[in-house]
Amino acid sequence: MPETSSSKSTAQLLGDRKQKLKRLRDEFGLDPYGHRLDGLIPLADARARYDAEADAAFKKAEEAGEETSGADARPAVTVAGRVVHHRPMGNLIFLVLRDHTGDLQVAVSKKTVGQPWFGLAKMTDYSDLAAATGRLGTTNTGEITLWVELPHADAEERSD
Repeated sequence: MPETSSSKSTAQLLGDRKQKLKRLRDEFGLDPYGHRLDGLIPLADARARYDAEADAAFKKAEEAGEETSGADARPAVTVAGRVVHHRPMGNLIFLVLRDHTGDLQVAVSKKTVGQPWFGLAKMTDYSDLAAATGRLGTTNTGEITLWVELPHADAEERSD
C-alpha cells in the first residue's frame, strides 16, 4: 500500500521525535521522561501572584544601573505546563505554557540561564512538557511573564 502524504508526515514527525530523544540523552545527558518535581503551582495561581509594584521597582533599579539580584522583590514561582507556543528571538526565547488553569508566558534568556539550558529551551517543541522557576514580571508590551532563572530538565517528551 503506497504511503499517503499524511502518513509520510506522521512518519517524519515520529522520526524527528526519536532523534530529539537521542539528542536529549546524548548531548544533554538527560532522561527525557523526567521525574517528579515538587513545589509546582498552577499557572493561574502564578499569574495571580504577579506584583506590579515589585516589578516596577525592579525595572526602575535596572534602568538606573543598580545591582538588582539581592533586592528583587518580584515573586518567585515554579510552574510546569504543555508548550503551546515557542518563539525564539536571538538570545531570548518566549514559550507559552498551558495547564488546566490557563496559559502563562515564559521567557528564557541566554544571558541568565547559559548553556546548555538555553540550547535545551531552543530544542523545545510544541506539546512538550516544560517546567521552570523564575520571577514574575512583564514584557515591554505588558504581558505577565515568568523570567526563567532555573529551568528544569524534568520535562517529558511526548512520544505519541
